[in-house]
Amino acid sequence: MKFSGLLPQQTKIENDFEIQNVVDSSLLVKKGDVFVFDKNITSQNGEKIIADALNNGAKAVISNVKTAGVTYTQNPALSLIKWAKNECSAMPKYMLGVTGTNGKTSVVWFYRQIMNALKNKTATIGTLGVYSQNNKIADTGYTSPVALILHKYLNELAKSGINYTALEVSSHGLALHRVDGIKFNVAAFTNLSPDHRDFHGSMEAYAAAKYRLFSELLTEGGTAVIHITKPECLPLMAMCKARGIKVLTYGTHSAELVVKPLKIQNNGMEIELLYENEKYNCFVPLVGEFQTENIATAVAMAVASGASFKDVASVVNKITSVPGRMEVISENNKPTVVVDYAHTPDALQNAIKSLKPQITGKLWLVFGCGGDRDIQKRSQMGEIAKKYANNIIVTDDNPRTENPEKIRTEIISACPDAINIADRKEAISYAINKANSNDTILVAGKGHENGQIIGKEVIPFDDRKIVHNLLESYA
Repeated sequence: MKFSGLLPQQTKIENDFEIQNVVDSSLLVKKGDVFVFDKNITSQNGEKIIADALNNGAKAVISNVKTAGVTYTQNPALSLIKWAKNECSAMPKYMLGVTGTNGKTSVVWFYRQIMNALKNKTATIGTLGVYSQNNKIADTGYTSPVALILHKYLNELAKSGINYTALEVSSHGLALHRVDGIKFNVAAFTNLSPDHRDFHGSMEAYAAAKYRLFSELLTEGGTAVIHITKPECLPLMAMCKARGIKVLTYGTHSAELVVKPLKIQNNGMEIELLYENEKYNCFVPLVGEFQTENIATAVAMAVASGASFKDVASVVNKITSVPGRMEVISENNKPTVVVDYAHTPDALQNAIKSLKPQITGKLWLVFGCGGDRDIQKRSQMGEIAKKYANNIIVTDDNPRTENPEKIRTEIISACPDAINIADRKEAISYAINKANSNDTILVAGKGHENGQIIGKEVIPFDDRKIVHNLLESYA
């Protein structure tokens, strides 16, 4: 591939050449490589990063930073996509994308389980990594991986016989054009609530990034799967209909495809599924009434990708919870602990409200907020904790380079009766040892994560393992 092939047609270059390799990290540059840098991905000094790449031997640099030695382009991510697709051209036949503030991980997890149960070779890519059928094959580092990583795995999945692949599509991935090289056959939208305003600048920009999946990346013959009962979805429906895109609505009521809870139990719930006058009831071993929305999204995606509703309904009872997503850890005569990834106000409120019908004692809440992230949600999550929890312990949750005490203080300003315990293990231990056996403890914020980001280091830490160990030693 020629260097000119990475650039928009109107770009003027002095010398064209055959590309040896393309990288997106200055640390990976080898002599003769092309380095692609997007200033929007980091707050670090772009000119210095580019200088480092040139010093390491980069033959050319493509970037939206105007500095010496750079071939300028407004959107460098598209150059990465061109190279990634040149090197890894294969892709599964059916590509599905799920976006929204909450629920993406659960939706793709359930979709893969449903489709695999129907003997369809299915994979997922997202927060938990790359899963091919029931096997995890890689971690990616991002919800929506960069193009060089994403197309590498799509190529491998296609060559291994995978026909269906569902991706979690983050607002960052859409804003930074990481997934622009994919033509999605099905796109699903879960919900929209405040998050990532530190990156996008406003809710309007955040929503616009999400909507790109439907306005630009969903193929004309594709299907938009949209939650009809969410008001933020109305402009999205209008957008899709204006494009002539088929829309399949879902929800817990007033939709084409309905999934609603019938009976809530400690170990799961009985649900009803309804589509085109067909009705089925089944039991799913999931905790939290909000899971019906995630199930509905996954079922609608399965139907949109060609599976019959009857077949899908027959295997819904086989789905299991996502690791670290409303994951119940319990032992006889000990407090019930639920570990969840909820790290936004909306997700935290949904998690707590979903647990309420199943709680016989008091609700304990252990949570914090991440550093170097949206500071507005700290007081909002504190207000939710005060409103719904009986006992609150505020602790650290990936403080990164911020002062952890400052983060906790900002949360506690909205829930002044909360107990302030910096050490996360100590905070979880406090709740477990103080709670009664009929109480429920929600440990929120980190879910499946196995590391705690303190400063610029990642310290091994897994809420689920901590809880298991503490329950074993519970007196």
